[in-house]
Amino acid sequence: VQRQFMQDFEHRMVSGVEVMREWSKRRGLALQAAMPVVFTSCLVLNAEAGDDVSAMEAFGRQVYGISQTPQVWLDNQIMEDRGDLTLNWDAVEEVFAPGVLDAMFSAYCELIERLAADPKRWESRHIVDLPAAQKEVRQQTNLTQAAISPQCLHQGFIDCAIDCPENIALQTSTAAISYGELLARSCELARHLESLGVGSGTQPELVAVVMDKGWQQVVAVMGILIAGGAYLPIDTALPKARIDVLFKKSHCAYAVVNSLDGLALPHSLRVLELNQQLNQQSQQVIQAPVIKQQQQDLAYVIFTSGSTGIPKGVMIDHVGAVNTVYHINQLLDVSDQDKVLAVSALNFDLSVYDIFGVLAAGGTVVIPDAHLGTSPEHWLELITTYQVTLWNSAPPLMTMLLNTMEGFQQQGNSALRASLLSGDWLPLDIKARLEHYFPQSTLTSLGGATEASIWSSYYPVKTVDPVWKSIPYGKPLPNQTMYVLNQQLQPCPDGVVGDIYIGGMGLAQGYLGDKEKTATYFIQNPHSGERLYYTGDLGRYYADGHIEFLGRSDSQVKIRGHRIELGEIAARLKSHAAISDAVVAINGDSRSEQVLSAYLRIKQENNARGCVDAINDSQLDEWVLAYLPHYMKPNQYHVLDNFPLTSNGKIDYLALAALARLHHGANRQQPKTPLEQTLHGIWGEVLGYSDFGIDQAFFDVGGDSLLLVDARNKIKQALNIEMATTTLFEFSSIAALANYLNNSKSDSPAKIDCVQQRINKQKQAIKKRRKAIRERVDS
Repeated sequence: VQRQFMQDFEHRMVSGVEVMREWSKRRGLALQAAMPVVFTSCLVLNAEAGDDVSAMEAFGRQVYGISQTPQVWLDNQIMEDRGDLTLNWDAVEEVFAPGVLDAMFSAYCELIERLAADPKRWESRHIVDLPAAQKEVRQQTNLTQAAISPQCLHQGFIDCAIDCPENIALQTSTAAISYGELLARSCELARHLESLGVGSGTQPELVAVVMDKGWQQVVAVMGILIAGGAYLPIDTALPKARIDVLFKKSHCAYAVVNSLDGLALPHSLRVLELNQQLNQQSQQVIQAPVIKQQQQDLAYVIFTSGSTGIPKGVMIDHVGAVNTVYHINQLLDVSDQDKVLAVSALNFDLSVYDIFGVLAAGGTVVIPDAHLGTSPEHWLELITTYQVTLWNSAPPLMTMLLNTMEGFQQQGNSALRASLLSGDWLPLDIKARLEHYFPQSTLTSLGGATEASIWSSYYPVKTVDPVWKSIPYGKPLPNQTMYVLNQQLQPCPDGVVGDIYIGGMGLAQGYLGDKEKTATYFIQNPHSGERLYYTGDLGRYYADGHIEFLGRSDSQVKIRGHRIELGEIAARLKSHAAISDAVVAINGDSRSEQVLSAYLRIKQENNARGCVDAINDSQLDEWVLAYLPHYMKPNQYHVLDNFPLTSNGKIDYLALAALARLHHGANRQQPKTPLEQTLHGIWGEVLGYSDFGIDQAFFDVGGDSLLLVDARNKIKQALNIEMATTTLFEFSSIAALANYLNNSKSDSPAKIDCVQQRINKQKQAIKKRRKAIRERVDS
């Protein structure tokens, strides 16, 4: 019992020291105490042997005292005075955040009193309670009970389609699809799926959607749900091996595709080709189709990265997803006048709100062209042309848009009234930049997990405190709860780091076909009985009840909005015949510069035969991309004889990050011309390192779409030329880009630069396309 008491008390004190150090850093106090917390006992331990227990009585009753000891932040003193137990704390108040000392001392005194009054308290597994004031704030924060929508996920869209069939539901650069047409096409697809057996069982059958981005995806998911099934989105860009794993893991027997051309799907699948099955003019639906599902039935499955190398299929039911989209619509007052730009992929759960949230409110979903889906210039064109009012994405995509507007010196669109950012850290300057280009837009930070129906917390960003390290995670959404708990599943005091848990209506049914993993992550709180999801995120509470997100406690990371298990990448690398061990980590000083680095050990037999050099970057890339999506490919490979270890025998990730790349890079082409040297310097500035050749593609050396926009802006400043981001996609290496720029130079001052000509042509084409669209909409 004493050991348990001391372990719990020590954990509390260590956590308190961490909070002190953090607070002192924020206040600019360079305090490095050798012994920050000291326990001073003046108790007479051998009173029965005749030791004098009242030596202090000669000095009278103490009414005030102070001690000042170097290198001590908190001196916890305990003594006996005339039969009373006296507790006293001497502390350096400047080290502590306001209110922390009072809360700690109050909890300490309450603990001693309970131990004295109740002997059974010594046997309690949890001996220190939250201060009463903090407990009250947590209880109020999690009092989120609100109205519950009785609908299934697709029912809101159906109601709008019956009530206002002429309103525009989907808008692309070439087509406008009304609610009535979308419902008719969805019902027609549902009839074909029903003829195959979808919807005939007691549980919804999974139907895969394997399509490029476009309005057909919306027809597919609506048709699947109307038929009584549940949808499984699969990215067409995934490697065949990974697609095979997803079908095998999900036991999915049906798929909807645009066309089988270029797709290698399992032969056992029953496949519907949407373009062949749907008539050009579907019959108008007069009466709403019957809703076949119950709210507790499965609505969709989204696969996320798995730490063991096997993806995890998250099963979300209708009631959880509807609760989220319904209350987000209420919080933002979304109506039939709103339009959202659907930049998120269908297999990213932000798309669930884009489709089902906005269409349930009668709004319009504006869908980017598939081949321009990552082009911020294309996004800006759609935002301006169709007066988009809602933006919903991971922060890097918004940063791409703002960087593009900054590079082209373009003004924003006053119609954009609300921006929802989630899935990754929010840069602290994002609010100021958003207000500059979109003055009418509010900013809302949202947090949560795929396992908890899109979002579980929200924080309307009004101001940004200069002392913040990140935008707060916020407070729970209606009918959801959030907690920061320690290892004993007890609440952590304000400022103390713990694990973030989510509860409430949004929790997934579990992981598809994996009861063991479901039991590990979806637990029952032994103290409250509430079902909780262990997120793996670290956080701590502010005094006002908001949660600060502090990163991950495991090997899962977020890079540019993608949820990645580093263990899954390492597992793939270790399956290579020549590799004995692999570790994957993230490197980079800032979140925008973070890259995936793989550290490899080669099997001794291969090393002895001199085969190390045969394992080059391109071969490793090919090995990884045969199974994993492109965003999980390491940007750097390091071959090591041994992995550096810490004193307790664990991998030393700090030492790994400091190691130089070995066995690679000797044959890379170096820049020769002044133009190549300039471009190489710009790439190095954007990427955060310069160990790459001019023959390597930007995306192969750690670049992404966000950094590409940065590179384009810097090229414009350095060379005084204009070019579209798509040009950098086309000429993706320094050598190719330099050659393109050399050939594009004017032969005489009277001639217009080739790049500018191309931009002008694009602008003219855009104007013509806008005019044609307006004419079609008017007609």
